[in-house]
Amino acid sequence: MIIVIIFYLHILFAVLAFTQRWQEDGLQGGFIILGFIGLIFAVSWAIAGFIIHFVAPHGIHGLINADTLSLVILSAIEGLVYYFYFIKDEKKPSSNS
Repeated sequence: MIIVIIFYLHILFAVLAFTQRWQEDGLQGGFIILGFIGLIFAVSWAIAGFIIHFVAPHGIHGLINADTLSLVILSAIEGLVYYFYFIKDEKKPSSNS
């Protein structure tokens, strides 16, 4: 169930990022950001899955398996990356000179 929620949040974020970039840069910018998000997700999931299966091959026994644990860690790291990439840029003070 956790995996479904994580995938749903990724799809929701991809739609929001596409819409934001589409409004700012047009349709091409929207598809570029979708490719960027897809690439980051695929590569990060492969790396996180490899590390988690090496460190804890069975996950946390009785609570969460290794695949779900890798997606949870991936989502936390992606959240930080996307925060600095999307949200931090919007909070820059504008110069009035």
